[in-house]
Amino acid sequence: MLNLISFTLCFLITILMLFVPVWWIFIIAPILVSYLFCTNYSHAFLSGFIAVFAAWFSFIFIVNMFNDEILSTKIAEIIPLHNPILLEVACALVGGIIGGFGGLLGYSLQSIIVFRKKGKTKYY
Repeated sequence: MLNLISFTLCFLITILMLFVPVWWIFIIAPILVSYLFCTNYSHAFLSGFIAVFAAWFSFIFIVNMFNDEILSTKIAEIIPLHNPILLEVACALVGGIIGGFGGLLGYSLQSIIVFRKKGKTKYY
């Protein structure tokens, strides 16, 4: 249940942040959601990765659908993909990986803060 909540919240925040003109602002969503809801590193990475991948892919797909895939077809011809759908998947994959690392960052911050609140410090 917590997986569904963290995925949905991260997905919705990412969709809202896609309309901000700065492209990297979406990284805040997985950081925030993983800090608040995730319970381990794999949960943090997967919730950030899947949510951002789905948000970016749906946004790219909708934009390409409304402009008849003109730009993505030309870019796919320059890059040896020859298929605009593969370009959409590749772009969404990059966003998903960045979202996954954002989720890892959020959970790591949570671990550090909770660890320090318990009065335990580690020095390596």
